[in-house]
Amino acid sequence: KLGALWREALKLPPRPLKSHQEGWLAGTCLILRKAALGEVGGGLDEAYWMYWEDADLSRQLVKRGWSVTPFEGATIRHFGGASGGGDDASRRPDLHAWYLYGKHRWFRKNEGLLAAAGVWILDAIDVPRKWLRSIIHPERTAERAHARVQARSLINAITGRRPPVPGS
Repeated sequence: KLGALWREALKLPPRPLKSHQEGWLAGTCLILRKAALGEVGGGLDEAYWMYWEDADLSRQLVKRGWSVTPFEGATIRHFGGASGGGDDASRRPDLHAWYLYGKHRWFRKNEGLLAAAGVWILDAIDVPRKWLRSIIHPERTAERAHARVQARSLINAITGRRPPVPGS
């Protein structure tokens, strides 16, 4: 939600969930009931391609009355960033475009136009910040590429265009 994005921008720790109905489960490792998956169309929303599809699935399940609950006793080792070429700061620009597309799509679909507009404004403010940081710190070449991708993604969020699928 918008508050979580502000907390992330300010580098504050996330707030603990009040209940499992408020959050979402990462798609790294999910166990789902067949009936639950059937109620939400049988799978992930393919319009996301990559990033945010797990958040959307969790939201759709909760909307239909299913509980999304982590199994506290499980241990899963996730090598985050393997698909995207590293941590968020060094994510490949083509995949960063898909991350941004998914974020804007998720907020439009699940939180409405007002929240989506707020996210759009926060991302718009972030473009010059990234660009300036890339000038001050020339070694941050990914940051300048991300600023370009983010500016293009803001236009795509308005026009409804999807980024190109890598390798296609």
